[in-house]
Amino acid sequence: MDVTSLTTFITVTVLIVAVFAGWIGWRWRAINRLRSADRTALEELKHQYAAGEITNTEFERKLEQLLETDEQIDEHTERTLER
Repeated sequence: MDVTSLTTFITVTVLIVAVFAGWIGWRWRAINRLRSADRTALEELKHQYAAGEITNTEFERKLEQLLETDEQIDEHTERTLER
């Protein structure tokens, strides 16, 4: 095997591995975006609290807002169904 063939082989192999690694990274990010989009608002709030991204006070305030919003949606749905 001469030097040119060896260099070409190594270059092509590195390019193939790089493209494959990029594709895996792209798929990984896409899957993680879908997974986080599938979370309910309550699950996301719990995750933020567990990860330490929000304080206990913020968690309680946001939880209260979430419950109020859910109640409003339920009331609106009931009124709509009664018509």
